[in-house]
This record gives sequence, structure tokens and C-alpha cells, in this order.
Amino acid sequence: MKGHLSVSGFLSGIENGIQVGFRLVPFLPVLVAVLLGSASLAIAQTETVVYSFQPGSLPYSGVVLDAQGNIYGTTYAGGTSANCTGGCGTLFEITAAGKEIVLHNFRGGTDGASPVGALWRDAQGNLFGTSFFGDGLGTCPTGCGTVFEVTSGGHKRVVHRFRGATTDGSSPYSNLIADGDGNLFGTTSAGGSFGRGTIFEITAFGKEKVLYNFSGGTDGGWPTAGLIRDAKGNFYGTTSGGGTPVGKCWQGCGTVFEFTSDGRERVLYSFTGEKDGWAPFARLLRDARGNLYGTTMENGFSYNCWDCGTVFEIAADGTEETLHRFHGVPDGWGPNGGLVMDRQGNLYGTTILGGRAGGAGCGTVFEITGAGRERILYSFSCSDGSAPYGDLVMDAHGSIYGTTASGGAYQYGGTVFRIQP
Repeated sequence: MKGHLSVSGFLSGIENGIQVGFRLVPFLPVLVAVLLGSASLAIAQTETVVYSFQPGSLPYSGVVLDAQGNIYGTTYAGGTSANCTGGCGTLFEITAAGKEIVLHNFRGGTDGASPVGALWRDAQGNLFGTSFFGDGLGTCPTGCGTVFEVTSGGHKRVVHRFRGATTDGSSPYSNLIADGDGNLFGTTSAGGSFGRGTIFEITAFGKEKVLYNFSGGTDGGWPTAGLIRDAKGNFYGTTSGGGTPVGKCWQGCGTVFEFTSDGRERVLYSFTGEKDGWAPFARLLRDARGNLYGTTMENGFSYNCWDCGTVFEIAADGTEETLHRFHGVPDGWGPNGGLVMDRQGNLYGTTILGGRAGGAGCGTVFEITGAGRERILYSFSCSDGSAPYGDLVMDAHGSIYGTTASGGAYQYGGTVFRIQP
């Protein structure tokens, strides 16, 4: 599309060993600022702003819900600490009545800073997550990141401090998941034996083990998404780079992988950077038949946009099908968060750009029906939120919750929103 900037035009750069063209946290505020130049005229009645954050908060991650309707999440910046420019971030609760409670203000240093991945909440109400920066251990100038817990009583503790280099991972971008024994699992986007990221486990006793070191070759590299797990204990995830080197992707266009319960990594699909897209940043979704669903941030070659991204399915036999190629404006551009699925098999997700707002658009919430048809449920207007990066979550009534990194009542603050399809 003439005059259409690629997503990588906003997101390119290098930090902590992450490959050029892949999403980097320091570039996200730049994108948010660009988006605020757009304005829209209409707000759909199905969208509700549950909470608007103060300017500079940047809630990039998705949220989790409890049975009482309370919402939990993190902000990348903001908070009371002066140890980070703009604040080191917060962990918050939004009550069912719409009141925000800050459960923790990150302080940087040994406490960690700038959480990006979504939280995991256990049956006792304890919250677990990762911070992208912090601690100062190892080879990372601003710290290699942490795994933390905030108990239901509000006590914060650091469970693990990443050391980076060849001995440990660094820069965790992902959410965590847990098994029935209380062991936590996740990925780091950098560090490890090859500097291309890791899969790690934190045991219920607090000991960290690196389960796999990505090489950045055909096995993939730079995983930014969290893992999902099947009933047999196998994990599934994506890497934003690596895989089979092709065309524009000199280090590979990204992969979908399986990490088996006996410790073997297997690439289920290697993206080509053509109509199937490239750079899958978001976590996967797995249905009851073993099919995997996800998104790529780039390419897809739709009729008027070369870099708007895709929604894909990897069948249980490894066959890839591109379910949708985004068109930019007004369709959507740059799907970044993880998908959710309703009981009828319809998929829901977000794009950080596109939609009906002016300019590049302020982002969308979309649906891919079980028959493979896409429709826009909501186009953000910037005043009610813009740039939805994080994963979506669906409650028992079918309402969808998420965050926008910007927009809302305070323009640059971001929001928590609810969509009722």
C-alpha cells in the first residue's frame, strides 16, 4: 500500500542480542507517541474502558481475572520509584468496582523493573511474573531481569534473578505458566549458551534450571512469548527469529516449536516471510484436537498491505494454514497479543495499529470465525485506548478483557478495557 510504513519501521533495532527487526521494549513508547497523532469520531457501544492509567504508565501486558471480577496486571513504567526514568513499573489490581490498587511499585536494582509479560495467578491468589530489567547481576548493564511473586497478602519477593551471558537467560518478555506441582516455566528473549534465549523452569523450591538454549539457527531464537502445555507435559511456543534461513530473513523468520516432556526441542513450522508472515511474537493457543493458533507481526501480502501480519493455524500433523492476512486500514495492522477462543471455536485477538481511526489507526479487536471469516469487533479511537499489545482473556460470560498501552482519559496513560461481543 503506497505510503504504508511497515511495523518493523517502528520496531527495528538491537538490544540484549535481539535480532534487528524484532520487537524491542525501548521502541514501544515511540510507536505509542506516533499513534497519538490519530483521532477517531466514533466509539462502539460494546467497548467499556474499565480503567484509565496516569500518563506514562504503559500497560503492555495482558491481565488476569479472579472469580470475583477483580483484574490484575502490570505497567511497564510509572509508579513511585525514582530509580528509573518515568518510574520502574507497577503491579496493580482493578477491583470489580473499577478502583485501582497498586499492589507493588517496582524499584529497579535487585527488586526488578519494567514488567512486560502477563501475570500467572495460582489457586491461593498469589501472583507470579517476570521483569524485563533489574537486579544488575551478570552481564546486563541494567540487569538481566527477574522472576517475582506477590502473595495474596501483598508481600513481594524475587524468586530468581537472571544472570545472562552463557550460564543463564536474560530479558524475559513472556508470561509464566505452572504445572500441578507448582513448578514455573517460561522463556527469556536473550541469554543462554548462544545468546539467543532460553526455556527455563523455576522449581517449587525456588531453584532455576535452564531446560533449553536456543541457538538462533534452524531451532529458532529470541522467544518473546510464553509457553503453553498439553496434558502429556509437552510445551509449545514461538520464536520471533531463527528457523530456516530464507529470503529477507537471513537468520530465519521465526518458528513454532514443541519442547517435549523428555527434553527435546522440535520445530513444527518454520516461517518463510512470504504469505505465511514472519516474526511470531505472541503465545500460542491450542484446541482440544491439538491444533495450534497464533499470529505473526509482519508480512502476509494482503491486497493493500505488505507488512500487516497474519493469523495462522498449525494442524496437529504440522500443516500450516494462514487463516487471515491483515489489510491495514480499516482492517487492522500488527497483531501482537495472544489469541483467545470461545466455546464455538471463534478466535479473538488485537492489532496494535489499523482500524477506522485516522492515520495509521489506533488498533482493533478482531474475530476469526470457525469458518475462517474475519470481522472487526471494535476499532479503538485513541481517546478510549490505543495500541493494544497484550494478550486477551475471556471470562465465563464471554466478555473479553485486555489493555492498551496508550490512550484513555489521560491520553498517554493506557487503559484496561472490556469488549462484550
